[in-house]
Amino acid sequence: MYFVTMYCMIHTLKTATDQKQIVLKKISEVIAEHHSQSLLDIGAGQRFLATALSQKVPRYVAVESDPQRTAVLRAKNIPVIEGVFPHTHIQGVYDLVLASHSSPESAELYEPFFTKAWNLVATGGLLLTITFKGVQDDLFALARRFDKNWGDDDLLKLHEIHRVLS
Repeated sequence: MYFVTMYCMIHTLKTATDQKQIVLKKISEVIAEHHSQSLLDIGAGQRFLATALSQKVPRYVAVESDPQRTAVLRAKNIPVIEGVFPHTHIQGVYDLVLASHSSPESAELYEPFFTKAWNLVATGGLLLTITFKGVQDDLFALARRFDKNWGDDDLLKLHEIHRVLS
């Protein structure tokens, strides 16, 4: 088992037509490369990614805390567990556990979040996290010109995520 963190670069996303399409493409590449047969999608959100990803693996389960989003997913016949991760009971293990823009904002919560996520990864599986935390792109550089400390908190959070995952 191992983990991968993807950084979504804002300037790259601006040149593309749709951020969701880029994220879907990258996740699809990971699924294909690792021959993933099962996917747990923590913080599945709206239906676009969940619908597409559920069709890429034989066993897909979403975890979503928002009741309205859960209802939308259920209406699309997507298996979903309603609850706040990591405080939700989830059975089994998965070839791919995905946390796309769903890691907690508070660094104190990283340990329980990623520990539970890691424990849901099957032997030989993968934990994939996708975050904007720590991005140092054109927007970051511009903001730093006006505020020398802008983004420091995000960089600290990214380092803490890596510490916990390591």
